[in-house]
Amino acid sequence: MQRVIAFSVLLLLSLSCHAGSLRLDRTVLSLSPDKPVAELTMRNIGVTPSLVQTQVFSWRQENNENKLDPSQDLLVSPPIVEIPPGASQILRVGLLGDGAGGSVESPYRLIIQEVPLPVDEDDGVAVSVLLRISFPVFVKPKAKAEPNLSWQATKRSANEITISLSNSGNAHAQLVDLDVSTSDGSPLVESESFLGYVLPGETRSWDFATSQSLSGNRVKVSAETRQGRVHADLDLNGS
Repeated sequence: MQRVIAFSVLLLLSLSCHAGSLRLDRTVLSLSPDKPVAELTMRNIGVTPSLVQTQVFSWRQENNENKLDPSQDLLVSPPIVEIPPGASQILRVGLLGDGAGGSVESPYRLIIQEVPLPVDEDDGVAVSVLLRISFPVFVKPKAKAEPNLSWQATKRSANEITISLSNSGNAHAQLVDLDVSTSDGSPLVESESFLGYVLPGETRSWDFATSQSLSGNRVKVSAETRQGRVHADLDLNGS
């Protein structure tokens, strides 16, 4: 909130704005017994140095929300680093102990947090815009790991629908997009920028406004996942 207030008086004050900008070379890391270490490259595309620290959290889903708990299952090196403008830094993430010894994939989040650097200003006010990235890391088990998905659709009102996805498999599912249509193929929901994870043994639900009034008692769902496109023909509950 303080940063929002600072920007709202931008025209009234002489401000120096230091905005850290990090680019990552991938969107997810996977570890396994055969590959206990992986690398992630960070690049500072800003004009000022970026001081970055990391912390590892185990990741679970509860009551349709993501929950994070501090964890020491993974080692990140270096844990804190300063990256000059235009420079890159490799983070190495390694598995400690026998974290992949079970039969179910273990999900984690690597929090990459920019830390304020000392600012030497002759006058005016300095405002730091700091990044905080929550980066997914999955530790695969020794056994074969894959999701097992089942869908459910519920009518909430004439123009609102809830789509639920349960994953009874031993690996996560990642949805890249999600489309919902009537039984005859007329679009109800088109969400190209949709991105959702369903962890092993969990259920996630999403509410959508539909492009037309819901009628009939069946809908079709289509989603792009890491394993390919999936389709489901569903009863519309509550209709």
